[in-house]
Amino acid sequence: MSANLSLENLPLEVIHQIFGLLPPPTLASLRLTAPSLHAPATSSLHWRSHTLHLLSAHRALQDVSAVPVPVWSFSLVPDGWFRAYTTLFRIARTEWLWTDEQLKGSTWTVFFKAFSESGGNGPWHALVELRANLMSHPLEGLPLNISRWHVDGKPSLRFSGYPALIPFRDPHTWCRMMQHVVVVMSSDAPEFLEALVELNTVALAEAVQYGIISAETRESRANELEVVVEEILAVRKAEIMERLRCLCLERNRGTDSADRKGSPQESRLGETLETEYRAALGSGCGETPEEVSV
Repeated sequence: MSANLSLENLPLEVIHQIFGLLPPPTLASLRLTAPSLHAPATSSLHWRSHTLHLLSAHRALQDVSAVPVPVWSFSLVPDGWFRAYTTLFRIARTEWLWTDEQLKGSTWTVFFKAFSESGGNGPWHALVELRANLMSHPLEGLPLNISRWHVDGKPSLRFSGYPALIPFRDPHTWCRMMQHVVVVMSSDAPEFLEALVELNTVALAEAVQYGIISAETRESRANELEVVVEEILAVRKAEIMERLRCLCLERNRGTDSADRKGSPQESRLGETLETEYRAALGSGCGETPEEVSV
């Protein structure tokens, strides 16, 4: 009798109704409990709304939010929005700095810890650009010296004659940050949009492979996203200072320690995904984080 009443034996429409009421960590765990539950637990039917909620919760995802939802192709494959959600989440929880290329052309706020209570005329003490020639140029604020920079093997950011700046991610906004004993630097996070654009290409390829759309439709949808992304990047470049001001204000609102730890649901989901990834590595399967999330 109990076997007949188990979750996997319920009608599929009832399972979807139940899963529609569950938070992301519970869905992520349920997909591992039985083979018959994997598909409904990773269905885009549920994860689309979870992903859209995630976009509104973290300021660094504003470029992703700027893409109209119908332009994304994740709904074309059964677990597309689940993969989008877990891709964003894993990026937020893994190290982001590896090479010089990731910093070339980026703009950063500079905040000196010794003057944390003095305020000033703005949310930061200086604004600098890390240029492609590996030189930093002050744009606004204190008249900092032009300095040579590079990413070392730790990895961390080095300016000539200064301690290494250790990279991390702000848990409230998900923006990029770096710091040492004297300085804190922050910027936005273009890697989230880049990763979802790549994932969208994979979703389109799968949709063609399984006969869901034609090759012509794939090309049309890919071109549509490309145009939208180009427009978003142009706006980002033109409004980078205002964007960084908004990020600073958003971070300031998250100074309460409980708030900055993130929601309990996000923490539980992160632990679930990290446990799976480490288990996969321990088994020697050699899967990447993206492969584990599928």
